Amino acid sequence: MASTLIVDPLDLPGAPPLPAPETGARWLPPGPVHTAVRAGRWWDAIRMGQGRAQQVLDWFREQAPRGSALPGPVIAEVAGPRSRVYFLVPPTTARRWREPETRALGQGSYVVVPPLDSRSHSLHWLVPPVPERRLTPPDLLRQALRT
Repeated sequence: MASTLIVDPLDLPGAPPLPAPETGARWLPPGPVHTAVRAGRWWDAIRMGQGRAQQVLDWFREQAPRGSALPGPVIAEVAGPRSRVYFLVPPTTARRWREPETRALGQGSYVVVPPLDSRSHSLHWLVPPVPERRLTPPDLLRQALRT
């Protein structure tokens, strides 16, 4: 099982959330360890149960407006009946997020992020981060939750 490193190694003033495509996201854990990354700097996260998240992902695949077939990065935390999914959204989204069946994680929260090549079943990417698909637009996530 991969260990978890509780640090925010990439909290650099003025650093862009996603740099050049060849280097990937600066907040991704280096190497094979899961890393607790502080929300609110690079992104906020919207957490929901696995069942609700599957409905949201299905909506993105089947009903989202053209060009939005997949959300931005999505992390799955598999823990039996308490399994959770985290949709990464733009910073400050958590301040105004009030959707039922979800919890917004912004300033003061941490999200454990798996390495990009994680093979862990308990924490992995459902939708990995890629430069072409930055973060999930909050309005689309709200629309998916309301249908």
